[in-house]
Amino acid sequence: MEWPQQRDVGRAEDMGEGHLRVLLDSDNDVCVEVFDGKRIAKVEFCNPGGGGGGRSSRTRLALLELMRAIEADNAETPALSRAHGRQPN
Repeated sequence: MEWPQQRDVGRAEDMGEGHLRVLLDSDNDVCVEVFDGKRIAKVEFCNPGGGGGGRSSRTRLALLELMRAIEADNAETPALSRAHGRQPN
């Protein structure tokens, strides 16, 4: 598996004001943020070797692949990029 080039990627949705953000925190846990234009929801999937649980390793790997897909889409259409360059709370 290839790692994403960036630790924080985001993409605006196609039909509205929301966005999807996926990032790696300092423990390499994968955090997902969804903003619908009004509210933000966040979830976190821990690194299996990081001491945080890591009970969803396939989901975490799929989210890393999603990060790579977002990077590719953002390279193709940078205007829809929504990376924030900050760590999750």
